[in-house]
Amino acid sequence: MSARGNVMHLDARGLPVPIALPTREPHTMSSFSSLMDRLVQRFVSEVDTSITAANEIDVALDNGFPQDDYVQQTVEMLAMYRPEGGEFLFGTAAIKRRLIETMKHLQKVART
Repeated sequence: MSARGNVMHLDARGLPVPIALPTREPHTMSSFSSLMDRLVQRFVSEVDTSITAANEIDVALDNGFPQDDYVQQTVEMLAMYRPEGGEFLFGTAAIKRRLIETMKHLQKVART
């Protein structure tokens, strides 16, 4: 993490890409839920399956659910995402499935 609160991720070529962390300002759960829904829907519908999109979802989930083991496993998978997959990497299809399941998990958690 840089001193300015940005997380550095690597793009497909291995070059660093800064990702701004969401601010810690108070927000409603519905605004966070709306953001997550929008980010995940864009990925799952294949509008944007870029590494940058996966990183945005990764950071939002990590910040929003740091104590949820299932979500943290999803965060780890997103950190190992490359659209084409590869050895020890997750491809688009695997991440799409996991994001769908993660959203179902979060809906279940929200009801309890």
